This record gives sequence, C-alpha cells and structure tokens, in this order.
Amino acid sequence: MKDVRSNVNGYLDRTRPKRQKATEYIAFFIIMLFAAYIFGRMDRAEEIRKNGIQPDPVSASSQQGTQNKSTQGNCSLPEIFPAQEYQDSWENTLRFCEEIESSSAKWGFEPELIATLIMLESGGDPSAISQSGAIGLMQIMSSDGLSRQLYGDYFSSRPTVLDLLDPGYNIEWGTSHLASLINIYGSLREALFHYGPMDVGYEEYADMVLSVYSQIND
Repeated sequence: MKDVRSNVNGYLDRTRPKRQKATEYIAFFIIMLFAAYIFGRMDRAEEIRKNGIQPDPVSASSQQGTQNKSTQGNCSLPEIFPAQEYQDSWENTLRFCEEIESSSAKWGFEPELIATLIMLESGGDPSAISQSGAIGLMQIMSSDGLSRQLYGDYFSSRPTVLDLLDPGYNIEWGTSHLASLINIYGSLREALFHYGPMDVGYEEYADMVLSVYSQIND
C-alpha cells in the first residue's frame, strides 16, 4: 500500500508543472473569451449610440415597417382628429395604420373604430403596460407578467407579454378578440363593454369609445 501511495505521489510531483501549465492555458483562454465578449458588447453599444439602433429586438423588428402611412398618402385614416385633445395620441396611433387597416378588413371592422380603440387604450404607445397588467396598443391582459401575479391563471389562455409587445400581433389579437365578443354578445356596444376594464359601466367605457369613434364620421 505504501508503494502504491509513493508511486502516485511521485507521479503527481512529476506531472505537476505540466498540469499547472495546462491550467494556466485554460484560464488564459477563458479570460480571452470573456474579454472578447465584453469588447463586443461595448462595440455594439457604441454602434447603437451612433446610429440610433433600437436594442429591443421585438420593438425594432415590429416597428421597421410601421411608418406613418398618412404622410405617404396610403392611409385611409384622417391625419387630423376632430377633437384636438386627442391629436397627439391619434398621430401616435397612425404609425400603425397598415396593421390597423389589415386587421380591420380581416375581421370586418372599420379601421376608424380599431384606431379609436387603440388611441383611447394606449395613446398609440406599443410598450404601454397598465397598473392592472394590460399590455400594448390594445391593452390586452397577458398570460404571464403582472397579469398573472394579480389574477393567477384567469388569463392563462392569453398570449404572453413578449407576444403582446409586438404591435402587429397586439392589433391582430385585440381585433380578433373584439370580433369574438360581438359573436358572443350580439352587438358592438356589448362587446366593448366586455372588452373594457372589469367593473366599469357602459357609460364609462363602451359608450365613451363609441362617442369618440363617432366624431370621426360627423
């Protein structure tokens, strides 16, 4: 037994310099990889600063094709909202005119209605998150995030926060949801009532949306 231990210790002593050198090489390699990663991140940050690149991949990819169509003459929605107090929110909403028109046509709505709903719900802000956990342009409750913390599994069938922060997806899902509510409840007013915040009466939400929407066609 002593001979075995002696042989093992002798082998460890003889190979220690090689093992130490190998460890040093590995440590050096790891340090270089880490340094390359850090400098790469710094270069990317500098590129973002100089070129104004959006770092959020969801927002960046979704908003590249959402220029204000009204400035190009391709948007059917009016550039000026009849009620001046809504003008800033309306202009923000018009950035997503193409998505609004596409989803409205698909689900049988006038684009003015969906645009009005977006304007009132989020002011045209695709990253809006309410205190109750509603997400994005059409303020849809998500299956995760704050909505889950507050309501548990109640909205478990809904899309995720990440999905709903995509403007195009948010508009498509919200418009289809409103269409499904009309099928269930039989009228736009009833659908809007159930689309809006819980425990809010008809006058405070559904009738208000319809009233603002009607101003476009007056």
